[in-house]
Amino acid sequence: MSGLLDKLRDIWGAVRQDRLPRIIVGLFCLILTVAVAVYLVEHVGGNIKNFSSMGDALWWAIVTMTTVGYGDITPITPLGRALALLVMASGIGLTALFTATVASYLVEKKILEGRGMEDIKFKRHIIICGWNSRAMNIVEKIAENKSKSPPLVLINELPEEHIANVLRTIKGVQVKYVRGDFVHEGVLQRANVADADVVLLLMDTYHSRPETRPDDRTVLAAFTVRDLNPKIRLCAEVENPESIPHLKRAGVETVVSLGGYNDFLLTNAAVAPGVTLAVQEILSFERGQSLQQQPFPHSLVEKSFKEASSHFRNQGGGLLVGVAREEQEGMNLDDILSGDMSAIDRYIKKKFKGLEQTYFTKRNRLIVNINPPDDYVIKQNDTALVIAQEEQPS
Repeated sequence: MSGLLDKLRDIWGAVRQDRLPRIIVGLFCLILTVAVAVYLVEHVGGNIKNFSSMGDALWWAIVTMTTVGYGDITPITPLGRALALLVMASGIGLTALFTATVASYLVEKKILEGRGMEDIKFKRHIIICGWNSRAMNIVEKIAENKSKSPPLVLINELPEEHIANVLRTIKGVQVKYVRGDFVHEGVLQRANVADADVVLLLMDTYHSRPETRPDDRTVLAAFTVRDLNPKIRLCAEVENPESIPHLKRAGVETVVSLGGYNDFLLTNAAVAPGVTLAVQEILSFERGQSLQQQPFPHSLVEKSFKEASSHFRNQGGGLLVGVAREEQEGMNLDDILSGDMSAIDRYIKKKFKGLEQTYFTKRNRLIVNINPPDDYVIKQNDTALVIAQEEQPS
């Protein structure tokens, strides 16, 4: 219901800038004027049966104006019929003008949406910036869990026919497209980065600036996103490990370096091939055993890690290997003020009003604890890292 109301507000906000308000006012004034005139003419002329009240006159004027013409109420006096002709003629024009105005907005909105030029209204969504040969697989895996997947917004510069095929392929989740260079602030604002939960920066190999290194654009985009939304969770993909420190300074939580684990996998392929094969199976998108992040059942809160391990093993055959937990880092202005809001506190708050994000940053940071001791106590905000059978899509 709220989604429908938001859409109606968007339509009204757009057409309000056109002629629609004048058309609506014109229709209302015409209906009211004609209703009063016909009521007086017909009532005086003796047509009391059809026009016994102003409500009957308004009903007749609306039905006639919209060319529905039920025929349940009709004027019988010559002047009343003349007014009816006026209503019919003006109603056809004004109603057509009203319909055309709304239709033109909807057509324009559809064209802008297809070209990736509309402003996104999603909240708590995932933004995927850039595109490469792995991007489609990533998008499909995010969208696979239809019940939990948040809306997706794709920002890239793919050809229109390519992005149309991508959008047709993704099923079961809301997906929008924004065309443009994701390092530009205006493009990120169109994707509503201020209300997003996660931004995923892919190594973009489909951009139109081959002279620029993808990693440089990823670093620049990370700083821009962090400036627009200090609390957002940032994840990035890089080609060169030397870019990782720059991304960390931009507050990127997770950085994946292409080929960063090749040394580990190749070394173990020679001396301990089982390790390499196990890691490949756990990290593979293919059906089988995979590493998953799952919520702990409420019954396991305040229980030990050993008890939680037994639960996962007995319930679904999963292997609990660790715990992930979100912790807040940094501080905001309220953290340094006293609780009684003295005159000094009020003065400080007034001086920093509107500048909190510039000088104070407080956001969540993910902490991972692999193989904690058996007596580790599961907390309320902990989530389980489990090696379990990959669920088949329904």
